[in-house]
Amino acid sequence: MIRCRRCQDPLPSGARACPGCGEEVGGVAATLLHGVEHFTALRYEAALREFTRAHQLAPGDPEVRLCHGHGLYHAGHTEAAVRAYDQVLEVEPEKPEVRYNLGQICVNQGKLETARAHFESLAETEVEFEADQFYLGLFFRDGAHFGADCFYYLAITCWNRAQIDAAEHYFERALDLNPSHAPACRHLGNLQFQRKRYEEAEHYYQRFLALGQGSGSEREDIVEVNSNLGVAQFELGKFVESLELFKHVLDRRPGHPGAIYHINLIDEKQGRDSERPSESDPIMVDSDQASTTFDLAHRDSPQAHGGALESAQRTHQIVGRSVAMQRVLRFARLAAASESTVLLTGENGTGKELIARVIHDNSSRRDRRLVAVNCAAIPEALIESELFGHEKGSFTGATMRTKGFFEVADKTTIFLDEIGELNLNMQVKLLRVIQEREFNRVGSNEKQNIDVRIIAATNRDLDELLEKGLFRQDLYFRLNVLPIHIPALRERKEDVPLLVEHFIRKYGKPGASTESIIDQQDMHILSEFDWPGNIRELENIIERALVMGTQVSTILQGMAGRRKKKSGDAEAEPKVANHDLSAHASRAENGVPLDSEANSAVGGDAQWQPISIRELERRHILQTLEHTGGNRARAARILGINPATLWRKMKGYSIEREPEPAAKA
Repeated sequence: MIRCRRCQDPLPSGARACPGCGEEVGGVAATLLHGVEHFTALRYEAALREFTRAHQLAPGDPEVRLCHGHGLYHAGHTEAAVRAYDQVLEVEPEKPEVRYNLGQICVNQGKLETARAHFESLAETEVEFEADQFYLGLFFRDGAHFGADCFYYLAITCWNRAQIDAAEHYFERALDLNPSHAPACRHLGNLQFQRKRYEEAEHYYQRFLALGQGSGSEREDIVEVNSNLGVAQFELGKFVESLELFKHVLDRRPGHPGAIYHINLIDEKQGRDSERPSESDPIMVDSDQASTTFDLAHRDSPQAHGGALESAQRTHQIVGRSVAMQRVLRFARLAAASESTVLLTGENGTGKELIARVIHDNSSRRDRRLVAVNCAAIPEALIESELFGHEKGSFTGATMRTKGFFEVADKTTIFLDEIGELNLNMQVKLLRVIQEREFNRVGSNEKQNIDVRIIAATNRDLDELLEKGLFRQDLYFRLNVLPIHIPALRERKEDVPLLVEHFIRKYGKPGASTESIIDQQDMHILSEFDWPGNIRELENIIERALVMGTQVSTILQGMAGRRKKKSGDAEAEPKVANHDLSAHASRAENGVPLDSEANSAVGGDAQWQPISIRELERRHILQTLEHTGGNRARAARILGINPATLWRKMKGYSIEREPEPAAKA
């Protein structure tokens, strides 16, 4: 309290003269009042400059020492503040604001016994606040609120010393004195949560949020309260309320592992994961607008719709309702919520890259694009340069410094497809990157540090490669932190009808229906087929049928003929009508004549005419090239062959130039 030199009346902040006796305020008093003005406005550095100037003018004045100590403490000069406060206590041993600040300093320094002594001496003392009292009056309305804060810190010292019952008692005393003490509410909730007393925890957390602490706030304690309250309500069986809270958590902390994990558990409790969904409730997860759990991670945020990801994301979906795929998605959710390395295994064509994209697009790194690398497609001589980059002049043709894939993937995710194709030398270098998150460019000794999340994939049996010594065991253990096996299509046959419908919507004209290229019997045949090419093969067949405007059964017929010929079946005739597919056997058993299928193979002529496989393939290539406007790369993808193979077939069939695209009606 700053007083008038003549009458000792308190001087209000900003006073130029004493309101009691009219004495002009100057010298040390004026300097202190200037400091108080800055202090009240939370300009602590400016306040400290004024208090220091006053201390230089009157170093022995107890009021000056007190103000100087407050300035040092709030400006962050803790040790100097302690020395100033010790000098004050020599004159006034029970000065409440000094003991309060010293207690806080001791808590922060881990000196719990000393802190407890300070707060115990204050907690039971009634502190009276005078009008315009500097410092304590700036922070507390009255002595009850000050006492509540003392009990709060006393509880903190007990809790840190594992004296849980005493901590609970002092937190409650704090709330008795100040029912609006939000930190006491929150810590009582945490204390009861740790004791697994979920009803009590729920009460205190809701009381904390009701005080208005969570409205629009991004503070970490708000996220913690909502997360713990969600868990408490989950344990109490309040799944709907719990789910809403976890959505709230993900809005503020995308990829929060606890929220993702418990949302997954809620799915299981409600039967969406542990039981097969109905026909009307399939899982369809795409990397831009995911359903179920993935939909909760900032679906509407600007980052979730970044232009850098758009082209790769919006044309691919993970479709399925099978238990096998739900298991994959469950693990993918957990992987998205972490930064751990993921190893995806499965046959070619099962969708490993799509799962990798879903993990990345729902992780905390989704605002930057995923960097995908096919290790099998890079020549062995260039793999190190491609992955790690190179310096200018490091080898013939290195005319400039070039970044590698890992450097490009800094702060984002790198997807290493076909990881099993790397040679042992590159495996050693990759192991170092995973362990140390650093590498050297080719031709450089300078280390490059990176922050990258790694997702690897392979269609090889790594256990077999380990036995043969073709894959390093230490690298395998580093990659296999979060293993996810993608099932083959034959292991999730109930998903085939959904996939067929999805591909028809994707490649067909607007309004295209399933019945346009496939009937019920064909759908049954597709569902029972083993699909050695997995989803990629099914997708190619559906797209081919839509391009040719023919039934899927016709394409299956031609496939069977080629496979019989390839397997060396001497009785396989080069005529479409004579190929005995299990599919056509099934149709024959149901009274469907085979000539109706062959009829569609030659364009629907009223009179069936035999046609060779060679001529059918030639026409098929011509129709596909016409559909793609002569784009051989796209035509090869639709046909399911390599572009070089397509070029050889065009030469063999004397297709010298690509046809023009068909005119649109």
